[in-house]
Amino acid sequence: MASDEGGRNEQAKREVGWVVAVLVGASLGLIVDDLWVAIRDVTANGLAGIPGGAEDVVTGTARDLLVDGGALLGLAAIVYLLAPERLEDSDG
Repeated sequence: MASDEGGRNEQAKREVGWVVAVLVGASLGLIVDDLWVAIRDVTANGLAGIPGGAEDVVTGTARDLLVDGGALLGLAAIVYLLAPERLEDSDG
C-alpha cells in the first residue's frame, strides 16, 4: 500500500511540475510577444509617430507585461503552492 501511495504522489508531482512549466512558458511567450509588438511599433513608426512618444511606449509595454505575464505567473505559483504536499518528499 505504501509503495502505491508513493507512486501516486510521484505522479502528482510530475503532473504539477508539467502544469507549472507550461504556465511559466506561456507567460514568457506573452512577455516576448508584448516586447516584440512594442519594438515593431517603434521601428515602424518611430517615436514621432506614437502620441506621447517614448513614455507611452514604455508605460504601455510595462503594463501589458505585468497584466499578461503576471497573471499566468501568479496562476503557476498558486498551482505550485496548492500541489499535494507542496512537492516535498514524503520519504522521510
